Amino acid sequence: MNCPYKGKLKLLKKDSQLIQAIYEDVKRNFADVNSLKFNIELINKIANEIEDYHKYKLGKKKIDKIDLFFKIYETIYGQLNDKDKMQIVDTLTFLNDNKKIKPRKIIRFLFDILKNVFFKA
Repeated sequence: MNCPYKGKLKLLKKDSQLIQAIYEDVKRNFADVNSLKFNIELINKIANEIEDYHKYKLGKKKIDKIDLFFKIYETIYGQLNDKDKMQIVDTLTFLNDNKKIKPRKIIRFLFDILKNVFFKA
C-alpha cells in the first residue's frame, strides 16, 4: 500500500527511510560494527548524510539534526547512555567547529544519484 502521506507523517516517513538506509549501509559494509562505535569518520559520514537529507530532500523544513543523528545511531548500536551521548556530542561539535560537516555540492549530489541509477546492477 503506497499512501501519499502529508505533513508530519510525510516527514516521519522520510526520516524512517533515511534511518533505514544508513543502518543497512553500515551493517552491509562493516562486519564488526561495534568496533566503530566512536569512530570519528563514521560519525562524520552520518552527520553529512543528515546535512544532505536536510538540504536536498527537505528543502526549508526545520528538523532537529541532533535528535535525528541519535535516532540513527541508536538504530545501529542500541540505547546509548549519557556518557556515550556526551562523547558523541563532543565529536560532533569538534567536526562542526572544523567545518567537516557540510552537505555535498549540488553537482556532486546529482552525479551520485545518476551513478546509482545507471550503474547499480
